[in-house]
Amino acid sequence: SATPKRHERFEKAVAQEDIKYEKRIALDVKTRWNSTYLMLSTALNYIPSIEQDWKLARYLCHRLKIFYDTTELLSGISYVTANLFFPKVCGIYPAIKKWQTSDNPIIEEIL
Repeated sequence: SATPKRHERFEKAVAQEDIKYEKRIALDVKTRWNSTYLMLSTALNYIPSIEQDWKLARYLCHRLKIFYDTTELLSGISYVTANLFFPKVCGIYPAIKKWQTSDNPIIEEIL
């Protein structure tokens, strides 16, 4: 998890940009795309989106949402997920194929 010093630096940066601070940004876990989605979707609320990096962050956040939604659905413990599983998994393949048409080197590295 994030260190107190890291959160302190984040809060200071948010204050400098005069952005209202309501929610902490989750740390990215390299092997879990869900954590990347959560990190980016929260971060987009705080960072001015005029830089190229944040344009990419929005793009990635949009693309990773299918993985987040599918994982959340499959992680359900209070309901049966088998009937919901197949359509979600079938939606992942076309999403990845669409990514393959990207000319962005970062997207190519992910795939």
